[in-house]
Amino acid sequence: MWYSVCMKKPFLHACGAALYIVAIVLIAQAVGTVLKNLQDTIVIPMTMLSLFVLSAAVMGYLFLAEPLSLLMENRKKDAIVFFGKTVGFFACFVLVFTVTLFFQTPRATVNTPNEVPMGKLNINVVCESALSYMTFTDGASADAFVAECKEGKHPEVIERYKADMNLGDGATI
Repeated sequence: MWYSVCMKKPFLHACGAALYIVAIVLIAQAVGTVLKNLQDTIVIPMTMLSLFVLSAAVMGYLFLAEPLSLLMENRKKDAIVFFGKTVGFFACFVLVFTVTLFFQTPRATVNTPNEVPMGKLNINVVCESALSYMTFTDGASADAFVAECKEGKHPEVIERYKADMNLGDGATI
């Protein structure tokens, strides 16, 4: 009887922690898509901090309540075993989450060639972005390069920009 309880309860506590995390993530995703226009309000940081405190309390209860109760009964070894098993079972859930992450089908992103609408490139953006990977002796040299690029004297910059952005050959200036 004691063995089945000692194996069952740590698993249930770890399962509760994993389910709590899943629920919070699902709720956060649902609320996040609905409330995108509230990003710059004070409510977001207050909510996140409150959620952090709530999570600490819930996880503290799930991981520590039973071991502390066992410690109060002078059952130190049982408390350590219970805590270790709870953490071990939870580590198994983390492993399952991690493995699931690697087997998920990636969502289409804007950077894939099939998803990017082909159109006109902004020559100012293209030429000025080259400054991020090039070096110049002074600001005047950099300005001169950008001006030459805008005149079409550095087509390699345009090609590199298209390659970096996964735009393929469909995008034009």
